[in-house]
Amino acid sequence: MPLYAVTAMLLRRAGFSPVYPDDCDALCCGMPFESKGAFQQADAKWLQTEQALLAASRGGIDPVLLDTSPCSFRLREHSNADRLTLLHEHRATGLLTGDGIVTGCVGVCQGGCDDACGVLGGSFTVHAERTIVATGGINGSVEQVRRHWLHDWPGPPRTILNGAHPNADGAIHQSAAGLGARLDHLGDMWNYAAGVPHPQPHFEGHGLSLIPPKTCLWLDPDGEPVGPDPMVTGFDTNGLCRQVAAHAKRPFALENAGGIVADDQAHNEPDNREYN
Repeated sequence: MPLYAVTAMLLRRAGFSPVYPDDCDALCCGMPFESKGAFQQADAKWLQTEQALLAASRGGIDPVLLDTSPCSFRLREHSNADRLTLLHEHRATGLLTGDGIVTGCVGVCQGGCDDACGVLGGSFTVHAERTIVATGGINGSVEQVRRHWLHDWPGPPRTILNGAHPNADGAIHQSAAGLGARLDHLGDMWNYAAGVPHPQPHFEGHGLSLIPPKTCLWLDPDGEPVGPDPMVTGFDTNGLCRQVAAHAKRPFALENAGGIVADDQAHNEPDNREYN
């Protein structure tokens, strides 16, 4: 499901009614033009988008949600950028409430600190009339991954390597649930069948994915194609994982250029490692 469709679905479940600007398919923040040096065209596209967003939001009365970080990033260069505050490396850990509604969030500073928190590791508080939770998944916590493992899958492997940042630990999910929010589909995680420990780990259990591109060819150690079903990354990752785990000897994955991406024959037990 596309990101915009998932975002709209979550907003509706939360009781919001998303409104899209007119002629939405023709709108753009301008970054693709800016990246090619077409600065005038980039500004013209953003001005067109800004006017459409103002009209759709009743002159800015309704909040505007951007579901792509590049578009948000370009807002920093906008003439009204002084109305936007971005707190990088500030980790939200809980939600604030008052009079029965969410009034903001609290958290800790993990870098790039300012007057809001003072020093690294200090706390910060943000108050707002409207709060939108967009924290992503729970995959930064291996414990959460195991807890929400889909019931119709084989059990989780004993060793799980993690490529998600540990900050994605589900803390805000639990804070929202404690205030009456309904959590759903936490088991719909994007897990991979192959991974290796990071050579320079940033945290315990840090891993690197070895899942190859969609155009790769999977071969067993004898050079025979793995199948019979196609093993296409992103189309049916669950099925791909099952086929890899079913082989007594781990298959190779060859890119379209012929380079070996994955070779995990050293593990005799086919389901002892998962990359998250």
